[in-house]
Amino acid sequence: MMEPMLTYHVLPELVSPEPYLRMRAIWLYGEFQSFCFRDQNHVHQMIDSIYKCLFDESLPVKVMAATTIYKLLHNNEIAQSFMRPGLKDILQVYLKLMTEIDSEDLVTALEKIVQFYKDDIEPYSIQLSEQLI
Repeated sequence: MMEPMLTYHVLPELVSPEPYLRMRAIWLYGEFQSFCFRDQNHVHQMIDSIYKCLFDESLPVKVMAATTIYKLLHNNEIAQSFMRPGLKDILQVYLKLMTEIDSEDLVTALEKIVQFYKDDIEPYSIQLSEQLI
């Protein structure tokens, strides 16, 4: 009952022309981080849309996507696999956002991303270290 509600009412808002609605849809998915989604197509669409929101023109949407995406990776192998190819771009977004705003939530999110992808992060570790210093 919950998944169809999210599919039909919240998922479309991830691509809404209104930044506020995109931001709130991202937030809501973050609140359902531990929900066991059964529809893999829904998971793919959700993750893809939230990933694209990392590159949104609206700063609040980007920040919400960055502070939510790591929550969706927790215990979700589909999401982890989907995000792996974009890891370099994801790290660059986090580092850029951290220079634009001071947010403990962004730091926590970046730490979690590094933990999730500890085996994949090696090629980016020098650049990541340099920019964090």
